[in-house]
Amino acid sequence: MKSHSNLVTGSGVALDAAGKPEKAREAYEAAILLNPLQHQAYFNLGVVLWESLGEKDTSIRMYHKSLEIDPLFPDAYHTLGTAHTSLGKYAEAKAYLDKVFLAGLHFS
Repeated sequence: MKSHSNLVTGSGVALDAAGKPEKAREAYEAAILLNPLQHQAYFNLGVVLWESLGEKDTSIRMYHKSLEIDPLFPDAYHTLGTAHTSLGKYAEAKAYLDKVFLAGLHFS
């Protein structure tokens, strides 16, 4: 099921790039059902929710879920930092961004 989940996540990326965020959302949700431990699917779902569908609170929960699975995933910390910056929550944003830079995490 793990490889199927990766394929479905990949289709979500393609659908989002094609301007079909609702279909991308469905793909990411399907990938999560196939493999509830796939941090990338939660992260990508968070991105499409934030950027295309305006579901900011749910998006932030998806980034956190991604970090529950992989606490060393720098993209999620960085994105949480930028999300909190856009919400005007600068202290929280700094805390997330510090985790990336001070912990020496590297982007993939």
